Amino acid sequence: MFSMYQFVTHALVAISGYVIFTTIVGALHARIAKALGDATAVYDGMGEFNPAVHFDIIGFILCMVTAFGWKKRLTLSIDTMCNLYQKIKIAVAEPVLYTICSFITCCLFVLITRSSLLEFSLEIPVAMQVFLPGQSSFYALLAYALQSFTIICMAFAVMSFFSIGIDIIMDHFNYTRLMCTKSDPISLAKRIGIALPFILAPLFSQPLLFFIYSLAYYCMKLFIVLQ
Repeated sequence: MFSMYQFVTHALVAISGYVIFTTIVGALHARIAKALGDATAVYDGMGEFNPAVHFDIIGFILCMVTAFGWKKRLTLSIDTMCNLYQKIKIAVAEPVLYTICSFITCCLFVLITRSSLLEFSLEIPVAMQVFLPGQSSFYALLAYALQSFTIICMAFAVMSFFSIGIDIIMDHFNYTRLMCTKSDPISLAKRIGIALPFILAPLFSQPLLFFIYSLAYYCMKLFIVLQ
């Protein structure tokens, strides 16, 4: 059973993780979309680092409960919506950005703990002190937060990949296709084939997380040795 301290700590870390990373990724995603030819999201204000612009209530609640979640959907033009490959190119930037955030927070976690092991169980801050003998509880809390951020960002990346796959299929039935020209005559069977690797992304979430940690550990090990 969680104590009140554990519950509050977990809630604060989850809330801050959601707000920080959906804001960063949301703003950068909108700017990447503009660079790729669709400035609709930037014109709608989604290129700003404003948490309120990227907040999604359902995605937030899910993040609090499961660590999986999502930000507000990026606004795209009809032309992009009707161009499957352009839409995928823009959409893939979101999970890539979350993965980069996961790698960065994992690097910081390794620098603090100097640990060759990562516990994927969102341990309480007190348990983190095993990595930091003789250090204050502040560093244990910081390590706990960074570990949680690593897992949250990777979970968001996996959820983003999954959402792309679902969107690819649902766009075949979506009302916006009624406004599309014949420039997008992609059959449902082909859409399913394109969507399948994205939909299967959750199956690889744990291996991806281990890969991110291993990469961060060896990169930081090299950095520490060089220093």
